[in-house]
Parts: sequence; C-alpha cells; structure tokens
Amino acid sequence: MKKISIALCTYNGETYLREQLDSYAAQTRLPDELIVCDDGSKDSTWEILTTFSKCAAFPVKLYFNEKNLGHRQNFGKATGLCTGDIIVFSDQDDVWRKDKLELIEVEFAKSENVGVVYSDAEVVDENLHPLGVTMWQCNNFNLEKQKNIKSGKSFDLLLKDGFVLGSSMAFSAKFQDLILPIPPNIYFDHDDWFTLVISAIADVSLISEPLIKYRQHQQQTSAGMVINAETGFKQSLKAKRRINKYDGSITQLIFAEKRLSESSYPVEEAISKIKAARKHLSTRASLPKNLLSRSIKVGQELIAGHYHNYSDGFRSAVKDLLVGQPEK
Repeated sequence: MKKISIALCTYNGETYLREQLDSYAAQTRLPDELIVCDDGSKDSTWEILTTFSKCAAFPVKLYFNEKNLGHRQNFGKATGLCTGDIIVFSDQDDVWRKDKLELIEVEFAKSENVGVVYSDAEVVDENLHPLGVTMWQCNNFNLEKQKNIKSGKSFDLLLKDGFVLGSSMAFSAKFQDLILPIPPNIYFDHDDWFTLVISAIADVSLISEPLIKYRQHQQQTSAGMVINAETGFKQSLKAKRRINKYDGSITQLIFAEKRLSESSYPVEEAISKIKAARKHLSTRASLPKNLLSRSIKVGQELIAGHYHNYSDGFRSAVKDLLVGQPEK
C-alpha cells in the first residue's frame, strides 16, 4: 500500500478550517500524514491546527513561516516536506467527501504511469449550500477535453489551458525533484506548473465525481467559480479593447523547457512542442498594427494549425484580429 500525504497550506483560515480538518478525520482511507505550512497567520489558525494535531488518528506535522511566502511558494514548501508516495493538495476552506482518498488511491493503483489524478468538485456557497454547478462546468472542462485527457493528450491541452485546480488534484511524489523548486516569480499558479511539467512524462487520470465541496466566499485566495455562457465570438468582441500580454506564458514555457531538459526523462517530444508553443505566442505578441499585415500573420498561424494546437483556435485568431498589437 502506498503512503498518502496531505499538503495543506493555511493563512488566517480560522473561519472554515475546522470543517476541512474534520473531513480529513472522517476519511474512509485515512492519510498517512498531514503536512501543514502556515504562512504567518495572525488569527486563531495555529491554535486550531495545534489542537487538531493532538487528537488526530494520523501524524500531523506543523510548520509556521516566520516570513510570508505567498501561496505558490508555500505549496512548494509543503510539497517538499511530504514523505508519502502520493501527495494530495488541500485548501483550508473546502470540505472533502469521505471517500476522496480511497478513490484517489484506487486511481493511482491502475497504472504506474499515472502522474496526476484530477477530480471534479461541487461548487458551494460559504455555508456549503450547493450552487448547482461543478468546478469542471465552470472551467469549461467539457466531455471533449476529458476524452482527450483519457486518450493521452493531457500535455497538449495543458500547453494552452491550465485547467487543473490544486484543491482537486493529487500527484505522484516520485516527481518531487522534477517540479521543485517552483521557479521564482512564476506566472502560472503552483497547480498549473506541477501538472504541466508532470504531464510531459506521465498520464493525467480523471475522476468525474465531485470529491470536495469547493467553497466560494469573499476571503478566498483563488478565483471564484463562474460559468461563462457567452459564445467564443462574443468573448472575442468583448476583448477588442483588452491588451494581450504573453510574456508570462512565454516565461513559464522557458522554465518548463529548462526543467525538463535537465531531467533524465525522455522529453524530446515535449520540448519540441514547448518550443513550437513559445514561437506561436511570440508571434501573437508581436502582431503588426496594420490590419492587412496582421491578417496575413494570423492566417499563416491558422493554416499551420498553431492557433488550434497552442491557443484557443478560431476564438484566439478572431481576438488577435480585433485587438491588434499588445502594449509592451
């Protein structure tokens, strides 16, 4: 049996933390350890954690950051402290279904090539009342994308769309040396970074059932869940006056390419795709202001399939035609 670690990051979480901790204790498959990194809370979070650690039926290791790291680097710290074979991320304000760890363990047992397990989540309000939607619905993680993931195309999708949220993910600890340390000043969140790099060499497995209650409230660090019912064309029209900026995405890909190239894994195909994605984003970032010249460039990228492979297809192409050259 593989050892399971929970990596929990806290910061001023006294309002909802007890319910999350209680949901760990109620698991049908208890964790083998809980690693908590508190980012300098000034409320009663530390006292709540200390009290729980004394009565938990599994080891609880608490770490208090004297200097605030921010949630990205704090999750990186928590990950590095985990000693389990499977690491399960957790936010401080959700509530887990009692069989979450049991189902995650079953999923990893299906294949040694499973690197990440990603489940759906029920979106609820601050009082845990269902809002009638799931995380996957809000993120437009539709059946077509799920089918592509199951057919082994997770890296291709993650190159253009970071759809995996840390609160619903678990990953194999054998990739700790590959994903850590998290690059400084990283553009994407820790969950995007982890899943992108791991998916270059391993499979992403899906659990379509909601395994957590994903709480929405005003104090949360992550972005709220909202279904966007507008068509892609309407979104592109709204983007007309927006400024496209690609520096962050390009830098992220540079980090990923460097980390993978320094590893001992067979990553030639993944690096080739990263380079192609970087080139496409650089082209989008430097589109000429002149409409005719811009249309030619956009047309060339469309014909080559780059918009579909590394952006959001026709939606991105239309957006580029309408927006024009981004500000530097």
